[in-house]
Amino acid sequence: MHGWKKVSGATGIKEKFITKQAGKPVSGAFCFKLLFLDKHGKFIKLYRTDAFSDMGDFCTDKKLGKFLVKENGPYVNSAQSCTLFNNGILDWQTLDELMEKEAIWWATSKQKSLWKKTGQYFYMPLA
Repeated sequence: MHGWKKVSGATGIKEKFITKQAGKPVSGAFCFKLLFLDKHGKFIKLYRTDAFSDMGDFCTDKKLGKFLVKENGPYVNSAQSCTLFNNGILDWQTLDELMEKEAIWWATSKQKSLWKKTGQYFYMPLA
C-alpha cells in the first residue's frame, strides 16, 4: 500500500509495550503512514494504528497466532480509524486502505489457519 512503512517484508513495526492486562513488557506491532510532509520538511502528519500483540496470544493455539503474524504482518483494526475519519482527523483514502488491509488480513489468516490446522472455524476475539 502506497505510503505505509514496510519493515522486514511485512507492513509494521515491532516494539515492546506495557499493557494493563500483562503488567509487563509484551511484544506488539503497529503500522504507520506518512499523511503529510510540507515541502520544507517543517511539518509532518503521521497516522499510527493501534498496537496489537504479535505473540500469537490472540489465538487459542499461540504457535498458529505467531505464524499468522509472521505470514500476514500485524493485525490492523479499522474500527478506531472510522471514528478518526468521522471526526475529520483521517482522510478517506487512508481509511479505505485500512479497511482493505484488515479484510485481506482476515481472509488470508482464515485460509492459512485452515491450511495449517484441521479446524472447522476461525475465531479471533478483539477484546
